[in-house]
Amino acid sequence: MIANFLEYFYTDKFDEKIILKKNSKNYSVKMVKDLVFERIQNNLTLNSTSKDFDNFSFVINFLAEIFTNKNIFIDEINSKKIIDNGKFNGFTELNPKDIIINFQTSGTTGEKKIVQKSLENLFSESEALKNQFPTLLKDKEFISTTTMNHLFGFTFHLILPLNSENVINTDTVAVPENINVENSCLISTPSFIAKMAKYQNYPVKNPQVLITAGAELKENVFKFAKEISSDVIEIYGSTETGVIAYRNSFDEKFHIFKEVELDCSENFAMVKTNFSLISPVKIMDKIEKFYNDDILVKGRTDRVYKIQEKRISALEIEKVLNSCEFLKDSYIVKTDEKLACLAVLTQVGLDYLTENNIVELIKKLKSIVKTKYEIVPQKWKFIDEIPHTVNGKIDKKEINYLFDLNLSFPVVVDKNFEDGKFTVSLYFYSNCNFFKGHFNGFHIVPGVVQLFYAQYFARRFFGVDCVSGQYRKIKFTNIIQPDKVLKLELEQIKNGISYKYIDENCGYSSGILPIKTLNEEIKA
Repeated sequence: MIANFLEYFYTDKFDEKIILKKNSKNYSVKMVKDLVFERIQNNLTLNSTSKDFDNFSFVINFLAEIFTNKNIFIDEINSKKIIDNGKFNGFTELNPKDIIINFQTSGTTGEKKIVQKSLENLFSESEALKNQFPTLLKDKEFISTTTMNHLFGFTFHLILPLNSENVINTDTVAVPENINVENSCLISTPSFIAKMAKYQNYPVKNPQVLITAGAELKENVFKFAKEISSDVIEIYGSTETGVIAYRNSFDEKFHIFKEVELDCSENFAMVKTNFSLISPVKIMDKIEKFYNDDILVKGRTDRVYKIQEKRISALEIEKVLNSCEFLKDSYIVKTDEKLACLAVLTQVGLDYLTENNIVELIKKLKSIVKTKYEIVPQKWKFIDEIPHTVNGKIDKKEINYLFDLNLSFPVVVDKNFEDGKFTVSLYFYSNCNFFKGHFNGFHIVPGVVQLFYAQYFARRFFGVDCVSGQYRKIKFTNIIQPDKVLKLELEQIKNGISYKYIDENCGYSSGILPIKTLNEEIKA
């Protein structure tokens, strides 16, 4: 058994071992070493021809970086040239302590910062995982819904399988249908699993092991995870600390890894670990620690805002709102010295909105918060789900964008993806602010608003920018009045996204949105 994957490069005795897979093609250690050697020797530009993130290129690029650069920036690996001072003569032995890897992350403020770890830190972390789960992490093919250029994907989809002599499948898992590998270990985020649970989308082949991290799984999501995989490992940790604890079912408390020491106080905890260059690390979580070293994570303590000289816990207000019959989820932020709430309605909440109006619904929600707290959210946005990044973190940038946008959002009643086509049912309630001035006594949804939401949902569903370029075949055939539920259909076609607003009786508008190409993005 190898101590770490660097041993693959120091000898030829592992050359026939399969360690990578792409598009059903197996890559042995020898093939990987040849690719890495070629990229270093020829000083190749290390980027993918596709605008989508390429895990395979990332692995080869990262291995090439290790032998040429002692200070590696993860977010640059697929977009820079190898810098080799002098002719590269082969894979000489390295000290993992000397190789520093820079990860980009963001805290509760959303501001980006760099976290540094040595390769030795990452090896120690993977060793702890191997020791804790020796049988679960043996003879598996690792697949992932998250990319390798963030610490979760990097640790669990790259370092861990390489160090445990498993196979990395680098194919992108974008939808549940892509989970079709025998004897797999699936690396995924809570948000991806939650969507699978919500729409009852089952894998083609169930993973034997499922590893998730980034946020606590809700009870119904954990139950679904156990349906599709007999062994579920939920990890608690952070970019700064690495892994701290784990649990295997919703009813369990988190168990601290034996390599980690945790000291808890009322508003923070200190984590002593060899998974980080800096130790101990202070984390702003409220944690209850039990005699057997199990812990209960009670939430962030740094999401406390000062409003009108009073300290308000965003987490506590969310708990109150999420426990009422009108909301299934919420997220509280501070904007312009006021609390703002992004809310996801239940069917009861949607029925209340359609039977009354948005003003009455907000009054109702405010009154629920006021039973516990004096300060209540003053700004409200209703959306179909709380935005998350591809790696499962709350997307604070997108949330700030939504509140900075001075435009009411129609309520998402339903959404569906089938045969490459996204359909979202939208309810344009009468109090939407874009009805003001359009027109007195006869309100209609302006054409520019229809275009905006077509662009917005195209970005959400397809991940493309439809703002720049020339719109084509735009037609407005019928007017859209308040309190209507319409379907917005979006389909990716050649050089664009086609859209149309329809209901069971007629069509209202249609057209083709431009897609900003990769070349256009580079020029911009």
